[in-house]
Amino acid sequence: AAIDGLHDAGNIRSLRGQGLGGLAVAFDRLGHYDAAATLMGTFEPGPSLLGLQVAVGHLREVLGDETFERLSREGAAMEVADAVRYAHAQIQLARTELLGES
Repeated sequence: AAIDGLHDAGNIRSLRGQGLGGLAVAFDRLGHYDAAATLMGTFEPGPSLLGLQVAVGHLREVLGDETFERLSREGAAMEVADAVRYAHAQIQLARTELLGES
């Protein structure tokens, strides 16, 4: 809902910062490393985001620098609307996994 609200309001800086950046940190913590690294590429630096540097370091360790860079480049190449759609798809996958649905 927060991502949609920011997107609908046209608040792209906050969307790319706290919205998608925060989701990337959450996905790192949940073990969804590819999604986290991809969303890191959509992140637009702004006010410091709690856990961001820890998540980046962890993702580089888990995925390797080359994979992390490739995935974050894919995220960086996304248009805003594509990044929002990607975020929604990844949220749904995580929900399905957490609820044990197939």
